[in-house]
Amino acid sequence: MENRKETTIEERKFVIKLSNEGKSLRNTAKVVGRSVNCIQKSCKKFKKTGMLANTEGRGRKKIMNCITERRVSYTSSEDCS
Repeated sequence: MENRKETTIEERKFVIKLSNEGKSLRNTAKVVGRSVNCIQKSCKKFKKTGMLANTEGRGRKKIMNCITERRVSYTSSEDCS
């Protein structure tokens, strides 16, 4: 399988432009060089949120902040000495 590549903002703008012009999903996918599923998801996401940018807050959240990490590493280095 091919590595996945994130769609750029310019590609998303172009997809929305073609969609607003009334182009089909298949035609848009051929022009942009992406899968029909990718085009469909981009259009659906734009209609739902009205934004082209990625939504923030995705992925696993950190357990500790940087201050706590420093404190833990400092105390663990003291225990070893």
